[in-house]
Amino acid sequence: MKNDRHDIIIERNVDCPMRDGTILRGDLYRRADGAPGPALVHRTPYGKMHPTYVTSLMIHPFDAVERGYALYVQDVRGRFTSDGEWTPFHCEKDDGYDTIEWAAMQSWCNGKVGIYGSSYMGVTAGQALAARPPHLGAAALYLTGTNYYDGFVYSGGAFELVFMMRWFAAQALDTLKRGVLQGEALDAARDRLMWIIDNPAEASKFRPLIDVFGPADPLLPHWKAILSHPDYDDFWKSVNPNDAIAQSRAPVLNIAGWYDGFLKGHLDVHAAIAGARRSGKPSPVEHFMIGPWDHESYISLRPSSAGDAFFGSVALGGQPGLGQTILGWFDRWLKGDEIPDAARDSGVRYFVMGANEWRKSADWPPSSSIQRTYFLSGGPANSSAGQGLLQTPSPGAVTVDRFIHDPANPVQTVGGRHLGYWHGHAGVLNQSVVETRHDVLVYTTPPLDEPITITGSVEAELFVRCTAKSADFALKLVDVRPDGYCANIVDGIRRVRWDEAPDAEGQAKRVTVELWDTAYVVPAGNRLRLEIAGSNSPRFDINDGHGGDWNLTSGLPAAAFEQQVLGGGAWASKISIQTAAD
Repeated sequence: MKNDRHDIIIERNVDCPMRDGTILRGDLYRRADGAPGPALVHRTPYGKMHPTYVTSLMIHPFDAVERGYALYVQDVRGRFTSDGEWTPFHCEKDDGYDTIEWAAMQSWCNGKVGIYGSSYMGVTAGQALAARPPHLGAAALYLTGTNYYDGFVYSGGAFELVFMMRWFAAQALDTLKRGVLQGEALDAARDRLMWIIDNPAEASKFRPLIDVFGPADPLLPHWKAILSHPDYDDFWKSVNPNDAIAQSRAPVLNIAGWYDGFLKGHLDVHAAIAGARRSGKPSPVEHFMIGPWDHESYISLRPSSAGDAFFGSVALGGQPGLGQTILGWFDRWLKGDEIPDAARDSGVRYFVMGANEWRKSADWPPSSSIQRTYFLSGGPANSSAGQGLLQTPSPGAVTVDRFIHDPANPVQTVGGRHLGYWHGHAGVLNQSVVETRHDVLVYTTPPLDEPITITGSVEAELFVRCTAKSADFALKLVDVRPDGYCANIVDGIRRVRWDEAPDAEGQAKRVTVELWDTAYVVPAGNRLRLEIAGSNSPRFDINDGHGGDWNLTSGLPAAAFEQQVLGGGAWASKISIQTAAD
């Protein structure tokens, strides 16, 4: 396709009125000759002039203009140059609709509009999709969330602590400049915010957590709002866009990362669209891409990596690796260009780690995937925990493995799908040190006789008991290499609450822990391992045993308590893995 060269004009602070009269402002990148073309909209809370967020994550504005687009980068409501008050998640749907319809009516637009975004910018794009503005012709979502309760603010009922706390603190620095506080109050708020930003692990120990912002509270009322809704209630349901996206007509480029903390949002969007299609309902064209990335890969100098794992130039993320694919998607749907491109049509393209290659499928997981089940076999009944086994079939004898969860000494976060790069790398890191702790249960297969390719979901069903009212079960599936390196593949957590009355003698709860999906080759000779702990900190808030309400209530003691995992007989705890057919 020919790319004509054009002089580019950048118009700063272009007003965009919302339906309630609030003015949002954006920077417009367009051709100097004034010729109208399709428009692309990018809505950000991080500043429309931020060089990294605007140019490096998905599309460089100059590249878009060279392809014939006008590009409008807007500060969302209440952020930087835009008026109004920012309420995360809840203010983006109407504002996205209004911005797209406004752009379609401008002289530099031919009436066709696309929207794109990653991370929170992907939230704004997803909300605009859910609003279904008439002139929205295509969308691209990248490393972002959709159900903002599960897989964003919370996961498995546990609070994504170190990410959310520092993220809110960083956003409050802009609010600090808007005149909400003055004098000593402003200084105290700034000092508290900088303490949280610079010392997130220390700040995560503050109790009660809901009051961690102290003098900065007036800057972020939404912090207390999200902590006051620890369950999936109407507060969260009202902003879940999945069903509405599945009923939209705008084609969706859906790009996820295997080690991204927001992976579940992309899986949920795909499941919603695929479900609508199977039921015969109108649904958008979707192309689903899943690469091997963690959340920070697209702004790092290692855009084809996740922690210690490097996947080569074939797996470049961010604008260098995906910019032309994303623009090609918009060319296809906003300009009608029939160009050969990996993301031109519907279907799934996923990266298989270990094989380090891209594969295609009509759906996710591939229809050829089969389920393998491994049962947990630990020590004999009423023994203390040791080195357990993952085995097939289920053991007949009942086993009970115990560990003591101490809220004052939690199991530390090491890699995985966390979004707190200030705590340490996400992605693949060696778990061997974590596995030596007395409060981590370990279950391992014998060396594999043949390779296993995981292509789909990983889910554990556990029978558990606890001496407290509440407990977390934090799981990791690990690839144990012959040299002793223990590479984490997927992880998950489940917060479990017991009734006020103690369980009857011998009673256990059956709980499901989703470890989400992956595509990963475990070579022959390696072993699969399941880790179970009572914490994964500071990624998640620490369960205090009182029902998980330590965040909201002061004065409760944080005593250590026992957690149990049962196996065998009627209590056959297991982990199920979708794998490629032999």
